[in-house]
Amino acid sequence: MEVQLVLEVMPCQAMRRTFDSVETPHPCTYFTEWGHYHSYDYPKEGAPPNPGILQPSVYAGKRAPIPETLSGCRKAPIMCVGINPNLPGFRNQDHHSVHPYFEDYLQYAHYFRYRSTAKLAMPRAEYEHDLAGRPDGPAVKRPLVPLKSTINLEPAPVTMYLQYQKVLDGLAAAEGWTGHHLLVGEDLCYANMVACASAAWVVEPRPQNPEYPAMGTERATGIVNECFHSRQYFLRQMLQTLPAVVIVLSKTTTRPFIRAMGGNFIGPAPNPDADWDTLLAQNIRVRFLTLPNGTELSARVLFVPHASSAQVDFNARLGKIVGILREEVAAGRLMFNAASGHLSRTPGACQFCTNALYQIGKCDYESELTSLAQVPAAPGPLAAGPTARTAEDKVRAENAFHAQALGRFIAKAASSEAAARAAGGALEVVQPLDVDPLTSKPLVLRGKVVTMAGPVIENGAVYLRNGKIAAVLKTADPAPPGFQAAPVVDTNGVIYPGLIDLHNHLAFNVIPLWEVPRKFNNRGEWRTNGDYKRNIYRPGDILAKNPESARAVTRYVEAKLLVGGVTTSQGVGKNRKDYRGIVRNFEDADDPNNLPNVANELFDLRPTAASANEFRELLGKRQAVMHHLAEGIDDLSANLFTFLKDNDLVKSSLVAIHALGLRAADFTVLANAGAKVVWSPLSNCLLYGKTLKISNLTSASVTFGLGCDWSPSGSKNLLQEMKVARLAAANDGTPISDEDLCKAVTINGAKVAAWDRVLGTIEKDKYADVMVLSNRQADAYKNMVDATEADVRLVIVAGVPRYGEQAVMTATQMPAADLESIVVAGRAYALNLKHTLSPISGVTFAKAEQTLKTAMADLRGWSAQRVADGFAPQSAEAEYTIELDMDHDDWMDAAQRSASGIVEPLDADGPWIAQSVSLDPLTVIDDPGYFARFDRIAPAFLSPLKDLYQHP
Repeated sequence: MEVQLVLEVMPCQAMRRTFDSVETPHPCTYFTEWGHYHSYDYPKEGAPPNPGILQPSVYAGKRAPIPETLSGCRKAPIMCVGINPNLPGFRNQDHHSVHPYFEDYLQYAHYFRYRSTAKLAMPRAEYEHDLAGRPDGPAVKRPLVPLKSTINLEPAPVTMYLQYQKVLDGLAAAEGWTGHHLLVGEDLCYANMVACASAAWVVEPRPQNPEYPAMGTERATGIVNECFHSRQYFLRQMLQTLPAVVIVLSKTTTRPFIRAMGGNFIGPAPNPDADWDTLLAQNIRVRFLTLPNGTELSARVLFVPHASSAQVDFNARLGKIVGILREEVAAGRLMFNAASGHLSRTPGACQFCTNALYQIGKCDYESELTSLAQVPAAPGPLAAGPTARTAEDKVRAENAFHAQALGRFIAKAASSEAAARAAGGALEVVQPLDVDPLTSKPLVLRGKVVTMAGPVIENGAVYLRNGKIAAVLKTADPAPPGFQAAPVVDTNGVIYPGLIDLHNHLAFNVIPLWEVPRKFNNRGEWRTNGDYKRNIYRPGDILAKNPESARAVTRYVEAKLLVGGVTTSQGVGKNRKDYRGIVRNFEDADDPNNLPNVANELFDLRPTAASANEFRELLGKRQAVMHHLAEGIDDLSANLFTFLKDNDLVKSSLVAIHALGLRAADFTVLANAGAKVVWSPLSNCLLYGKTLKISNLTSASVTFGLGCDWSPSGSKNLLQEMKVARLAAANDGTPISDEDLCKAVTINGAKVAAWDRVLGTIEKDKYADVMVLSNRQADAYKNMVDATEADVRLVIVAGVPRYGEQAVMTATQMPAADLESIVVAGRAYALNLKHTLSPISGVTFAKAEQTLKTAMADLRGWSAQRVADGFAPQSAEAEYTIELDMDHDDWMDAAQRSASGIVEPLDADGPWIAQSVSLDPLTVIDDPGYFARFDRIAPAFLSPLKDLYQHP
């Protein structure tokens, strides 16, 4: 792993600058905005013969600094951690500094192995002589002297590294280790969470340093995702080094480090906003891994002031830092090797200095290294073995062990509740979880509280903090600690859990209600219907494949969910990362302990043993597998359930979407197995003329939730779907109470997805997903079912206000710059669509709406533009497309059409795609032509629906 990192980190920026489009540069090219610096190279190829960075050198011109890997011995027992490397040469007094510019991996590896307490600079007198009074600095590209000229260099001590040396000297003196050789680079290594250099980590402009270029939130997110999350440079190095002590410098580093470690802390995660003395007084440890023999490897973590920019604060605590290191010595976790004069190496092998690819020097600690992959009963030296094959096998085994340990470490960090308790901070993007809940500020909501877990609280107060519900009390009760300065919002409404939409095809939700040409027997018929292809599928495909409209689709449908009170939805398909942050999605929640990812099996199973075995394996792996089951009213649809029963595939993890063709006995089978149902009554009624037999569903006591399916043949949102469900149940003669319908989209919806541990109710320690509605009905449950989009007052996801009436959003004290104004039902509302991890964070709702209107007004022209751009240079923008979850025909389609006796010409009497399609309005309340279309295709028992949308 340590060798792989050298081969990956060294060319990282060069590849990005060379191959990424200049139209949309990779975010990491931000670091080039810090300018160019005098650089040097070695005159001969290969690693220098002696340790140390001061070697014969030649001038290499003005260059951008290369990315940095870990500095020092890879098995040093103490590791210091910062955000990113500093940048000598940026300030006027440092313009004579020089940076390495190597084209040789051996030289690069040698430099970062032996760099200690200094970088390099040209002697100032010689620099001034060669400069001859010319201007210089990062903005000047003119070289100082001709390339490849021999230049003299000298050490340029780095204050921060000298401070590290004070720590080692203080430890040796306190322990009485005479004759020691403790050195930075040998006993203490230093690493950065991001590999590229700048004078400071600057997300937003700094008025006190206007010369510092700001990366902005979007680029900061991209940098961290690339370097820390995707490539995992720092985490891989830390898990290879396995330091006994980690020293984290500055609050800027402390906050993201705590988030990144997450559940790997032994005990509660520390509070990053605590003062330094409080943090140093705690015994904070991070667990790395457990060896095969049961030995646990962990590190003591010290959070300290920055060693150079806060020298006074650091030095004031130097004695405490040394005292903690002495505690680790006393515990046997830091050990002094009197023979070498250095600290003993940490567990694990290392191939950095000498390996099958290169040699940069002799390992001074070879006799101390131990293998993690094959830990003996009494750990001993890792011998090379009698043959090259044996040595190769050992290296491969060690690498595999590290990779597995890293995977477990990251998974535990990502699932941590402890990480969610960490407070917000300066670098809000370096962490494996959704950042916004972690930085959401305390907020108090007052109103009638419908917990879905107990009685309605008429005058209640819900306390939100760090993405969770901190307390649910009566307004007269004392506030919990920490809320004294929190904004208090008197909602004058009813507070509910956020709505959970269990079934959708989100990418199609820009397309309006389809005037279904006839009622179908099964989904195979309408999916190959020519009118459907022209007006729904192909328009959706055109929009999905053009990067500009694909981004607009994602943004628009996210907003559409929010204005209907939905905080969690299914149906993002393969584009999981694109829907990150604004609303939760079932397919990729980044929270496996509490929100296990839900599988989505869209198409019917082939009636083969192999298909049954694959599905059985999936059911065993996941707590919830959503499966479109028996979507039709004919025997062919119903018989699909027979295949599941006959192959013992009806399990508790099965979630049957639609279940339209199931018979009464089938629902009993589902209930007995603990399987669940997702009911989409409107889509069923519009496509097939009826929905499932409600009495069969309720009499079997099957847990069920609701899903809108999609806008072309279903509801715009769950507020509409609940009303349809109530009318359908009444028409069936099996009324469902308003309370049960409300639970179907909250707590029971969460149970269907196995997410009820933290979602679906308003209770202490549940996740803070909340919807507030107007209080128009005395019965709180009827109030929800009767509500329309005009009644939505506020929607909060993970503790962050995302949508609401303008006055209410203002009352939450959301920054005005984060809000985008829209109009719903003739009133002023605001959206908050900013999210640090969203790949579309720069796309406003207004921009998305305009893009879609333009594209959908001329679909054929938009399609032609996509074809014309097919061979254009690729860029980050060009990579953004949507993979539709219905992008190919089900194998059953032909059989279903044949069984029904109907063969649909795919493009009968019409062009391959409609010239234009209207953009579906966000809401029912603002869609003036909606019910005219609706009444032409809906069963008569649904005609009262429009009466509920007649607001005064």
